[in-house]
Amino acid sequence: MIVEVGSRRAAVLLDELTARYVGTQKLDRHVRAGQIAVDPLPVRAVVEIKRQQGGMSPRALLGAGFAPTDGADVHCIVPVSDDPLSLGRQAVCRSTLGRPIVAGLPEEFAIAAADSLGAAATSLSLPPGILTVDRAGYDEVESSEHIFAAAAQLLCHVIHAQLRGLDTEQIPRELVESWL
Repeated sequence: MIVEVGSRRAAVLLDELTARYVGTQKLDRHVRAGQIAVDPLPVRAVVEIKRQQGGMSPRALLGAGFAPTDGADVHCIVPVSDDPLSLGRQAVCRSTLGRPIVAGLPEEFAIAAADSLGAAATSLSLPPGILTVDRAGYDEVESSEHIFAAAAQLLCHVIHAQLRGLDTEQIPRELVESWL
């Protein structure tokens, strides 16, 4: 599903295998979990966003799986790519919103994504579980911490909607409309 509002575009996918990456360093943001009326099942989602801003087109792709657990916390796990952000990487990650991008999540983008996931998990009262990012893609020139924070927020909203059986099409539209 693709949502387009003015110069802002977002895609919500079930998965994108070309965005798969690993990292030896993992960021963990754990927050207090909320409760849910029914026992949640594991879910997975991938989001990609692109915003036209002047001559720039910031882009970000993030995907994660959520596995419910016993306990009182939500753990947002975000691996950092072993390769730092630099130019000249091969863009092999398929993009729904444009040309291919680089698979992975450099540290500066991972920190922004982890912080945003933690904040969104708190505000949405996700149930106890582990939210693990394992898909990511970026543009070497046009991606930024800000666009990854927005992608993480959208990803958390989509996972929240899946866990609660809500409309996974209306939620992204409302969020994209709210972006300035």
